[in-house]
Amino acid sequence: MNEMHVSQKRLATHGRMLVSAGSDRTARVWDVATGREHIRLVDHQDRIDALAISPDGRLIVTGGGFHPVSKATWERPDYAIRVWEVEPLE
Repeated sequence: MNEMHVSQKRLATHGRMLVSAGSDRTARVWDVATGREHIRLVDHQDRIDALAISPDGRLIVTGGGFHPVSKATWERPDYAIRVWEVEPLE
């Protein structure tokens, strides 16, 4: 799984892929049959707190940084929403 805390996971409606996302700022597409990572999606600057998969499994939507920011730090969350087109698992 992801190297840090997994905050989101979704199983595609066809049941062949699982997508996980979390504090390591990546979303990972897993082949359910083999348990192997199929694709790693990297572009967020902060943790991923929202995740969705289209019904056909070709689009993955991730949203980052939906958490309070400590006033003690100057860190700013990445509120970006990204849409990824992925090759579906056969």
